[in-house]
Amino acid sequence: MTKNDKKSQIIDAKLVDALLAAKWKKQGFENLCCLRCIQTRDTNFGTNCICRVPKSKLDAGRVIECIHCGCRGCSG
Repeated sequence: MTKNDKKSQIIDAKLVDALLAAKWKKQGFENLCCLRCIQTRDTNFGTNCICRVPKSKLDAGRVIECIHCGCRGCSG
């Protein structure tokens, strides 16, 4: 079974939102935790959620967590 077959089964079983799965197909969004983390209207500064910032760009040892979904870093 290929990766695409597995994703199709998950979508068909309604275990994941189809819009979220569609974002997974785009480069840079392969590990996106939820759609809310990329909506700029939900943040104070009109940017993406802190979990979308690459760990290499954050201070070493800094623990981050999304206030909406609890993600600790889905950008890689």
